[in-house]
Order: sequence, then C-alpha cells, then structure tokens
Amino acid sequence: MIKFYGIEIVNDKTGETYRPVYPFAELENRAVLVEFVELYEKELLDFYINGWNHSFGRFCIVNEYKDTFYGISRDLDLSMATGFRDRWYKRGVVFY
Repeated sequence: MIKFYGIEIVNDKTGETYRPVYPFAELENRAVLVEFVELYEKELLDFYINGWNHSFGRFCIVNEYKDTFYGISRDLDLSMATGFRDRWYKRGVVFY
C-alpha cells in the first residue's frame, strides 16, 4: 500500500480546514513536500485564497515576469512553469 502526504490549510479564525489534492508526495518524499511548503507557504496561501485552486498545475513562482501571479499570466512562458513543476516532481512533489 502506498501512503501519501498532502497539505492542510486551516483558517485561524473559523477553524475550517481545507485539504487540497495538490501538491502531495509519497510518504518517502515527505521531507521534500515540507521543504516545498516552507519555501512557498505565503505563495501557496495566496494561491488558494485567490481561488486558483482549480488549476494547481499552473502554480509556478516566476519573478522575472511583470504581473505574473504564481505562474498565471498572459505573458508567462509556460516552459518556465513546466520546468518549475518538473524540478519538484523529480524530487517527489506531485502537482497533478
């Protein structure tokens, strides 16, 4: 049996929890998922709060582009988003 780790978002005010499907990692890659969340905690929260949770495959941190919002932008070079996701996938974090 394969076990997976995911993330849980808790609203401090209401106690409501949200468990998005993505990102996740197999049990053996838990530390990499923790690293990912620690690196991008603010961006992840903003991403989910702003309703992009329906398309996590487009989550990407790209600071070089003006007006890029976590990888969602008209001007985004999708190869950069793909590269970002691929780098994390090779380490064990699954986006979709």
